[in-house]
This record gives sequence, structure tokens and C-alpha cells, in this order.
Amino acid sequence: MAMVYPIRPESDDDDVSYDAFASDLSEQWYVEVTPRVDDEEMDSIALGPLSPRVAWDFAHDLADVRPYWTCVVAPLYEGPLGIQDFIKVVEDHEPER
Repeated sequence: MAMVYPIRPESDDDDVSYDAFASDLSEQWYVEVTPRVDDEEMDSIALGPLSPRVAWDFAHDLADVRPYWTCVVAPLYEGPLGIQDFIKVVEDHEPER
């Protein structure tokens, strides 16, 4: 399964443990799943809001039974945010370059 999720800036890219997962970005998360049927990507399905641990566990449990599906674990922020508030949320969580 292609699994996409943010990791802590200090984590090793090869660390796939919950400890490396940037769970502190938000208290609520969602999981976006893109199933594949006969090598065709289907419409994505979003599940949430979920706690960080529940989102993490769900994505990994799904990977065990459907390794060819794509799964994205992403933070969920309350809205509506103004444009400047949204930019601040994003830039506050970007690693320094």
C-alpha cells in the first residue's frame, strides 16, 4: 500500500513507527483511502475526524488486507479558517529549509 503521512522533522525517513508520525500536528485526523479495482483507481473515500492513534491504526490495519490501495493520513483542522490563518497553520508546521 502506498501510505502517505507526515513525520516528525527529527525522525528518520525509514522509521515507520507511530513515534515518527507527526501526531502533534492536530488533535483530529482523517484517513483518505483510494481503492484500486482491476488496476484502476476509484474515487477516494475520506474517514474522520479520528484521533491520531485511531487514524494511524486504521491505515495500517487496512494495509494488511488491501496492500494495493493508497492511504493518506492527514491532519484535520477546524474551519472555516481565513486565508492568513490557514497560511499560519501550514507555515508553523513546515520544517525549516
